[in-house]
Amino acid sequence: MGALLNGKCFSTSSEAVDAYFSSAPPSYTAGGTSYLAEYVKSGAIWQIRRYQIASNGTTTTLNTVTAPLPTFPLCDPTESFFDGVDVGWGVAAAIIVAASIRLMRRAVG
Repeated sequence: MGALLNGKCFSTSSEAVDAYFSSAPPSYTAGGTSYLAEYVKSGAIWQIRRYQIASNGTTTTLNTVTAPLPTFPLCDPTESFFDGVDVGWGVAAAIIVAASIRLMRRAVG
C-alpha cells in the first residue's frame, strides 16, 4: 500500500515523507537576533536544523534534532492507473459504436 499526501498517492511512505518535508518552507522569526529553522535530510533521516542570526549577520547553528515522522492515510498507487484504463475503454467503446453506426448507414444508404 502507498501513502496519500495532498491528494497524491505515493508508492511508499518514505516517498511521501520526502515530499512532505522537501516542500515545507523554513520558519523564520525576525528580531534583533533572528531565528531560522529548516528541514534538512541527512542520509535517510529528516532533521530540523535551527540557526541564530545575529544583527551583524553572523549565523550560528543552535541545534539539530530528528524531525518527527508524519503519518499518512493509506492508498493504492495502482488505483489511478486502473481509473485511466476504465476511461480509456469507455472512449474506445464510444469510438467503436460511432464507427459501427457510420458503417451501417453507408451499407443501408
